[in-house]
Amino acid sequence: METIKRNDSIIHQRVPAMVSSNKSFTSTSSSSIISDSTNDSDCFNISFLTQNTHNYNRLLDDLSIIDNMYGSFGQESELNSYDKQVLDMARQVTYKHEVLNDLLQSERIYATNLIHFQKEFVVPFQSWLDTAEDRTIIAKFTQSPEKSDLGILLKTMNSLMHSHHEFLKALDDRIHLWGPTQLISDVFHQLLDSMKVYDAFLKDHTIFILTLDRLYKFPSFVKWLKTLRIHRSHPTTRIKIEDIIHYIQIPVNRSSTYVTALKQLCQYSDPSHPDYTSLTRVLQKFQSLCGSWDESIHDFHSHLMVTEAYYSIFNCPVQNTLNRRLLLSAHLTKVDLNDLSSMSDNRMYLLYNDHLIFCRRKKKRTQEEDGVHRKLVYKGSIPLRNAEIKLLSPTFLSKMTECKKTSFFRMNKRIQADTVSIASSVMSTTEAFGFELITMENELMNQPQMKKRHILRTTSLEEQYLWYETIRQCIQSVNATPL
Repeated sequence: METIKRNDSIIHQRVPAMVSSNKSFTSTSSSSIISDSTNDSDCFNISFLTQNTHNYNRLLDDLSIIDNMYGSFGQESELNSYDKQVLDMARQVTYKHEVLNDLLQSERIYATNLIHFQKEFVVPFQSWLDTAEDRTIIAKFTQSPEKSDLGILLKTMNSLMHSHHEFLKALDDRIHLWGPTQLISDVFHQLLDSMKVYDAFLKDHTIFILTLDRLYKFPSFVKWLKTLRIHRSHPTTRIKIEDIIHYIQIPVNRSSTYVTALKQLCQYSDPSHPDYTSLTRVLQKFQSLCGSWDESIHDFHSHLMVTEAYYSIFNCPVQNTLNRRLLLSAHLTKVDLNDLSSMSDNRMYLLYNDHLIFCRRKKKRTQEEDGVHRKLVYKGSIPLRNAEIKLLSPTFLSKMTECKKTSFFRMNKRIQADTVSIASSVMSTTEAFGFELITMENELMNQPQMKKRHILRTTSLEEQYLWYETIRQCIQSVNATPL
């Protein structure tokens, strides 16, 4: 009985806390619980609880849980420093886990791409060499240094596949064991050791690109790629002419992914965490390594774009060479000297370090030729040697913003202009930007050179200065190079 009385007092103290928002129910239920009445007809009679030890103890447990919940909510704004530290640590563990999961998904995609390159290109490539139709050309290729360079490229890609497969497995295993005291810096240190493969890749990237460019010039190679595309039943495994370039390009941009992930891991790590110092050090090493690659990566993209442009432009006269780079490409408007405000002559301009060409969009029905998808057609070149570049005067720019009445013929010509090109060159009617190129050109063969004006309109002031300065530097470089 003493125990029951003690428990009764406990119940009497807890019930108000549970139903403090309902005074009438509190009063009734409290009187029922402490009542000695045994009237079974009373709807508040809970003698079945007090007489049954199991039900009675369960009630005490439930009330205790509710009491603890109310106590937690009531003291949430008054957490002591230790509680806040625990909550911060829990958040950091969660955030770091999310960062690692995102990296894991990205790494899986990257590793899959490397595997696809090995299975879909490298393995069948030897069969193509053995069965290619133009045996004479293939024989010259297999005996040339380019065959050896291609072997180095394929070996490098194979090394990348194996090293990232190991990193993917180590990262996956560590995530499955993730917890507050778990370390991750050692996994990144192992990856850092294998990044030496990228050094060799970037060092020889020029040779690799020229070797691939040579392969694309073989009709049987292009035909073989088309055959691979047709016979691949699953969309994700189909190979297109540009896919091989894609596989070669993705390793170059990969290192920045690890820098980003390490920055986030350091951000979500407390300085007192045992892995914080090591994470900071491996981040610094990755940043230093990526910084040393910046110039090579930029040069890689500029060189590779020469090959991409050549196989995207019909009748493109600019082929890839050891020193040629594609610097800029954009839709610019050629200004008509008879109608300065006209924006109908919109073209795609490509600036190389030694050439400036312009193109137009090709009709869709003629884009596919010889198994190569060409979206543009070459229309002309602007010689850079002995050329002069100027910024347009404010008076000339103001005239470019003025509307001019046009004849029916000119209006009809504008309507027939390429609507896609016009839409891509929407500009402000109150401002105009651009520059002028004065070149020395021959109108006819065996005729003396004459000056010719090329006025190009840009979409913004920033684009104007970018093109102006880059072309100016290219002119200086071309003039300094002997013919």
